[in-house]
Amino acid sequence: MRSDKERRYEHELSITGEARSYVGDEHAWRWYRGNAVGPYPCVSALQALEAECDRLIQADVPTATLVSILLDGCENLAMVGLTVSLLVRHLEVADRLLDPFIVEPTIWLQESARATEEASLLTANSNHVVSPERRTWTLNSVAMLMVLRADADRVSDLRALGETLIDNARQRVEADRLARDTDVGPPTETADDELVLQARAWASSLDRNSLKAQRTQDGIAIEATPPPDVAEALQDKSEDLERAQAAIGLFVRYHIEPTKETPEPVDRDELIADIATALGLLENPPPFAPHNPWDVAALVASAALEAHLLDGIDLPDDTIRVALEIILHIGDASPRQEEYDGTFYEYGADRSAARAVPLALLTTAAPLRALCDEDGQQSTSERVARAAINLARASSYEVRLFLARGLDHLWAEPCAQHGPCHHEVGWRTATETIRDCLRAPWDPETGHRGVLTLNEPFSDAIADASADSIILSRLDGAIRALAPAAMASICVSTQARELLRVLLAAQRRALLEYEHGDPDDRESHTLVTARALLTLAEDHQEDALFEHINAYAEDSNLQGKTLTSLSAAAEETPDRAATARRIWPKVVHHVLDLRASGYKPVRNSHFSYLGDRGVADLIPNPVGELPYLYRELHGKPIHWWNPLELRPEVEVWLQSAIGSAMCVDRLVAFIRRMELSDQVRVGLPWLATLVLPDPAPIARGAYTLATWLTETRSVAVDTELWSTWQQIVDALVVAGDSRLARYSD
Repeated sequence: MRSDKERRYEHELSITGEARSYVGDEHAWRWYRGNAVGPYPCVSALQALEAECDRLIQADVPTATLVSILLDGCENLAMVGLTVSLLVRHLEVADRLLDPFIVEPTIWLQESARATEEASLLTANSNHVVSPERRTWTLNSVAMLMVLRADADRVSDLRALGETLIDNARQRVEADRLARDTDVGPPTETADDELVLQARAWASSLDRNSLKAQRTQDGIAIEATPPPDVAEALQDKSEDLERAQAAIGLFVRYHIEPTKETPEPVDRDELIADIATALGLLENPPPFAPHNPWDVAALVASAALEAHLLDGIDLPDDTIRVALEIILHIGDASPRQEEYDGTFYEYGADRSAARAVPLALLTTAAPLRALCDEDGQQSTSERVARAAINLARASSYEVRLFLARGLDHLWAEPCAQHGPCHHEVGWRTATETIRDCLRAPWDPETGHRGVLTLNEPFSDAIADASADSIILSRLDGAIRALAPAAMASICVSTQARELLRVLLAAQRRALLEYEHGDPDDRESHTLVTARALLTLAEDHQEDALFEHINAYAEDSNLQGKTLTSLSAAAEETPDRAATARRIWPKVVHHVLDLRASGYKPVRNSHFSYLGDRGVADLIPNPVGELPYLYRELHGKPIHWWNPLELRPEVEVWLQSAIGSAMCVDRLVAFIRRMELSDQVRVGLPWLATLVLPDPAPIARGAYTLATWLTETRSVAVDTELWSTWQQIVDALVVAGDSRLARYSD
């Protein structure tokens, strides 16, 4: 039976949440032994539990008692990972408590995987725990530290634990063989028994006789030396691991690092070396790498082409030729058979190739194309065009979208003075993405609908297509590509503008067709369209924008999506930010005029709970990272709106937003852009207008108002608006908002 103290400790741990009830898979280990960012729902609960355990240990609660409570009834690796992490971080008081864990091969395997994967993943903040630097320690390092600190008796015990680890590995190998129904004798240390060999190497970390010290520039380094036969047997594995680590390093440099607000630049020498490394990985792929070598090589090759052709970095002929050959090989490859329209695989080889292939069509790429012409019988220009068309036919619309983004650089160049224009290749590429955008009629024999293959010109077929035949995702690539082409004043601009209008109308018909469900729940399609609408509006061609808004006059959900997507698109580039700032007053008045003219805010009951969205989203808010899959941010989002500049529009908007909790939350986020004194001076009267006539729905549904009122109390108390602040608080408390009860008169 548990003592009273143990029951009290268990209660203190349980109040942090239901973390212990989650059953994780093997990948859960690294989220809680390490500090990688992951999608698991129990992250915050387990982090709170971890912090609480630290507090209890610092309060002299026996660590053994905590471990017993944590593992009581445990059926998941996540909790075991948390426990090992806790013991490592408190090694001084938990040395022997690690013994049951370090004799288990599974623990060592999970630790090895964690250390490898964390090198290629973003990591979370570890400031909430004691000794956060120890999260990065490997189990080998922990074992050697235990040996170095041990007295004579403990040294013998640790060596014996190493032998137990080896025995456990042998038993696991034998159990696996029996499970496969193989008729073999006792396990032997052959090449097939990699786990036993690895366990012998791990065990050397627990044997003081195997530890060797050598002087380095940084001091004394301690290493474990496995037996010679083990070292020889694992030599090939070590080389494989080195290549895998090289692949991880390239992945981090060319995929993870560019997503940071201030990425580390890659210089010329690094590009040259990394192309050579990527080529070596393709010729001799590492068996243990977490990423496909072609995915990694494509990331490096596309970065090299961008650096050479866009940034003017002079790379050697051999380097830049290899980079283009990698991209063209990927462009010529067959589409991934396992993919479908919505496959999300942002760093896939075909995605990187799609982004880079249009660069090979640029005027500045002419010397590179000539260089590659020397090595082959087929024109490099023809190879580039063929690769572009092939990628435009990819199963995943993500590939087509990346290809469309790559065409931006092509449209920015002037037309060719002589011969065929390179914009014609870009036009064929962009339009190829919609050749299969329509479904065929129902086949009564099969009960299925196939996909039509359209013939050029596409405009008439798409314009006449029924809404239920339009494949939404296959419009996005062309919409994304054609808007900048339409505004570029080049040979294809007129036809790009005409086809773009047809595609925008088709997308509206398809979205409005859905009576149930949401075909754009991540708002990816509307964000693509919002970029196009703002691009057109940059040259004061705003009619397409208002035509789009008008189409959704009776669907508050789609209208709201359009407005938030416009705001999100404006956050991405200075040009679109300036356009949004200029047109937003017109947008506000236009939507409110539609409401005033009698349009109903909700078209169907499925989205009735979003009836206020079309009005609420007239107030710009920071978009955040979660709503969209495909942002095109370069650095921090641009905060393009100024609340004081939009003051006249907000004053008009207030009358349509009274009593709406959603509108209150939007307004609170909107005014937070101002200094606290201005938030009170300007924002408090606005909020009073929304809240006081009907406080009940605000008290029930507004999430941010109570916090904002608490934050502004000290400022409001010294102003003539104090009575207004108090009125709002009292009204909300009477309506049931207990969060503000202590401030109510």
